[in-house]
Amino acid sequence: MADAQSLSSTSAVHGGHGEWFFDELQKMRSEGVLVDVTLCAEGTEIPCHRLVLATVSDYFRSMFSLGLSEDKKNKIEMGGVSADALQQLVHYAYTSKINITSDNVQPLFQAADMLQFDEVYNKCEKFLQGNVNKETCLGIWMLADRVSCSDLAETAKSWALKWFEEVCATEEFLQLPVDLLKWYISSDEGLLAKNEQRILEVVMLWVRHGLKERKEHLKELLKCI
Repeated sequence: MADAQSLSSTSAVHGGHGEWFFDELQKMRSEGVLVDVTLCAEGTEIPCHRLVLATVSDYFRSMFSLGLSEDKKNKIEMGGVSADALQQLVHYAYTSKINITSDNVQPLFQAADMLQFDEVYNKCEKFLQGNVNKETCLGIWMLADRVSCSDLAETAKSWALKWFEEVCATEEFLQLPVDLLKWYISSDEGLLAKNEQRILEVVMLWVRHGLKERKEHLKELLKCI
């Protein structure tokens, strides 16, 4: 055999290492091997590895590395997030795969925002950007406002301004928060309403939908017309 010093070096790369690694992580989680934390939401318990969560989420990285009280707990209650959305995010952390649909995008978007799953957040935004229309724009606008997604909010608002009559006939219009309604009816960005009388009519429709709670806003709404 040649002298060891005369041997050339080589690098060995396993082409399928990434896929194999994800598969093994998921297998270890499903079998409870080395899991060291359980996330709890709405009565559902989800066993995980802290390292995996911290790798994909700055929220969990801070929780587990900055000496917060949760770092010492075996079970962590996750308030403000649905169990289904949390399970999907954990699945994403272990597989890099996420299935976004019209049925799950709202809780998933909010959970990704809260837990700082940035890639999932971006995928939810892209999904919603491609599904804005005159029927969905108000719901998407309200959701974008809750998760502080300004680009998505601007897209949804532009649709709402353009399709005033159709938008005001949707159930989502009756659910608009008063601050968004005030912006909508006073917008100088091109609200395509027939006239001020028509705007007054839809404002009264909104107020009557929850008269007891909303009548106090009528005066300030009238100032916006």
